[in-house]
Amino acid sequence: GRGGGRAGNRRASGRGGGGASSLAPRLRQRAFDVVVLDPPTWTKTAAGAVDLVRDYQSLFKPCVLATRPGGTVLAVNHVASVELDEWVDSLERCAKKAGRPLEDVTVLPPEQDYPSPDGKHPLKMALARVAAG
Repeated sequence: GRGGGRAGNRRASGRGGGGASSLAPRLRQRAFDVVVLDPPTWTKTAAGAVDLVRDYQSLFKPCVLATRPGGTVLAVNHVASVELDEWVDSLERCAKKAGRPLEDVTVLPPEQDYPSPDGKHPLKMALARVAAG
């Protein structure tokens, strides 16, 4: 309807290139058992550009904050230049800095039909369990 659509909300929010974090204030606060974060490697939207090499933590933090204690974030990263161990460390640092430390991080290996010639898969997946409290 008139003024009630997404475009009306966008204009009313007053955001202008604030990136992914500018979406957070518009969301109703809730806690989820499972949150899935599977962003594209790089994208440009009206809210700005997102580059997973530099911006992954700015996407991961709202996910951790929206996950209930004891809940899980399924985090996915497709960037070949990002090392698995460094990425997992960055998830743990981000969650701790946000005041929601991770209790456990389980790396999920890619399926065998997703080959990598050098053994360093661009596809990285991790189940990050938020500490229960």
